[in-house]
Amino acid sequence: MPAPPCFRALALAGCLALAAPSIAADPAEEAVAAALAALPQTDAPEQRDAALRTLLLQGGQAVPELTRRLAAPGDDAERQQITYLLGLLYAQARVKAASIDTPPELIPAMATALDATESLRLRANLANLAGSLARQGVDTTALVPSLLTVLAHTGNPGLRATTSAVISTAPAALPVIHAALRQSTDDRFRGDVARILRGTPLPDDVVADLRTLVASDRPEARQAAARTLKDAGIRDPQLLDAALRDLAAARTDMELLFAVIAVRENNDGSARTATALHEAMDTARRIEERREIAVAWAEMGEVGRTTLLDYLAQTQNAQVAADLAMTLTSDMRDDPRTLGVLVGLMARMDDERLNRLVEIRLFEHPARARAAIDAALAANDLDAAARERLTGMLRALPG
Repeated sequence: MPAPPCFRALALAGCLALAAPSIAADPAEEAVAAALAALPQTDAPEQRDAALRTLLLQGGQAVPELTRRLAAPGDDAERQQITYLLGLLYAQARVKAASIDTPPELIPAMATALDATESLRLRANLANLAGSLARQGVDTTALVPSLLTVLAHTGNPGLRATTSAVISTAPAALPVIHAALRQSTDDRFRGDVARILRGTPLPDDVVADLRTLVASDRPEARQAAARTLKDAGIRDPQLLDAALRDLAAARTDMELLFAVIAVRENNDGSARTATALHEAMDTARRIEERREIAVAWAEMGEVGRTTLLDYLAQTQNAQVAADLAMTLTSDMRDDPRTLGVLVGLMARMDDERLNRLVEIRLFEHPARARAAIDAALAANDLDAAARERLTGMLRALPG
C-alpha cells in the first residue's frame, strides 16, 4: 500500500534537509551579538573582555551589523552599547591608521538616535563617534543640525566641547551654523557657536550678530565673540568695552591674564583704559599678569607710561615693585624719568631682590644713574640706611 501523501512530503523534506549545504553564521554578526550580550555582565569581566577582543578582531567587518542594529528600533540602553562598540572599532582603526568602509546608513541612524534621546551618555557616545567618523574622512554635515540641538540643550562642559569640536569639522554646514546663531536668543549657546565660527568666513549678518554678542552679560559668550571677530581682522570699539568688562569681572589669575591680553589687543591709549589697568594691577597676584599690565601701559604712549611710573613711585609692595622693575620694556628703561623712580624705590625699600633688579637697570645707564642718585642724596628726607644704600650704589657705578 502506498504511503499517505503527508508521509511522502515529510520524507522528501527530510531528504532535502540532509542534502542541502549548511549555512554558516556570519562571524561579524556572531561577534557583535556576543559583545552586546557580554557588555552588561559586569560580574564576568573575563567573559566581557574576551567578547570585546573577538569583536575587535573583526574590525570594520562588524560595523555594518552594528549600524543595522543602531538603525533598528531600540531604547537608550541598547544604543549606548551599540555606539560604545562602534566607538571602540573606530578608535582601533585610528590607532592602526586603518580605514573603515563606513555604511551610508550610519550617519542617518546616528542623527535619528541623537534626535530621539535626552541621555547624556548616549549623546556623548554619538558625539565622540561623529568625531571618529570625521577623522576617517566621513562627511558629518548631515549630523550638524542634530549636534546643534544637543549643544543648545546641554550644560555639560565636556559634551559642549566635544560637540563643538565635531561641528567645526563640517565646513559644508556653515549656513546651518550661521542660521543657528541668528535664530537663538541664548547667549550661552551663541557663545559656543561663535567659538565654532572662529577662523571661518563671516558674512555681514553674522558679523552683526557677533557684534551684539560682544555686549552680552555672559563673559564667556562675549569673549568668544570678540576672539572670533579679532581673528577675522575686524576691529570694533565694542571689543575694548568687552575686554574692560572682563578685566573688572576677573576673579582668577587666568581670567585676569586673558582679560589684560584682550585689553592690549584693543588698547585705545585712553585715560579710561590706563585707569582700568591700574585697578587690575591692584588685584594682580602673579608676575605674569603684572608683566602684561606693564607692557600694556608702555604700549599706550604717554598716558600709559606716566601711569606705570606713578604706580612704581607710589607702591609700598616690594614684590610688586621688583616684578615691574624686571619687566620694564626697553622703551620704559630708556625713559629719562625711569631711573629716578627706581632710585626712589631703592631708597624707600630695603629689599634684596628689588635692589638687585634696580642695580641692573642703573648699570644700563650709569651716567644718568649717577645724576638720579645725586638728586636723591641731595634731598633731606632720607634716613641713614637709605643714604648708605644709595652711596654704596653710587660707588659701584662705573665712570
